[in-house]
Amino acid sequence: MQARFEAKGDMIVVTGGANGIGRALAHAAAKAGARVVVCDVDEAAMPALSDVPGISTRRLDVSDRADVFAVLGEVEGQFGKIDGLVCAAAIQPRSPVQHIEPTEWDRVLRTNLDGVVWCYQAVVAGMVARRSGSIIAFTSGLAHQGWAGASAYAASKAALIAFAKSAAKEKRNIGCASISSRRA
Repeated sequence: MQARFEAKGDMIVVTGGANGIGRALAHAAAKAGARVVVCDVDEAAMPALSDVPGISTRRLDVSDRADVFAVLGEVEGQFGKIDGLVCAAAIQPRSPVQHIEPTEWDRVLRTNLDGVVWCYQAVVAGMVARRSGSIIAFTSGLAHQGWAGASAYAASKAALIAFAKSAAKEKRNIGCASISSRRA
């Protein structure tokens, strides 16, 4: 089976799009005709994306709510709308639970969970006003099974499932954008 994706005229933001799944999605969306803005903290990886037709880049630390609102507000102002948001930014340091430092635990939750919440908040009003839009966030099988050395990552992804389900139920009340979580 071959899936086809048409995005001509769409404006899609991909957080964490400088590498991995986010990068692949950014390329696919641009190839399908979307204007794509990749937002990431990996400034060394982003210049290669700027050479891809349809893709532009912005530095963004999703764990910083003020930065999220500023950058995504700038993107929406420049492009007029954000049709799709792919929340692919995530980190997964490996530390046994008994040795994980509080700063590391906080950094994982701020990036993997808070980052999705801040990005959702920054774009959902425009999607509500237009009565269209999609937000995708990635979870992981580790949210259900756990993994040695990945407790913070697994906890953040489990919390993200509950957030996405709750936000989707709220979406029904306001009749707008869809939100879903996908296993990466």
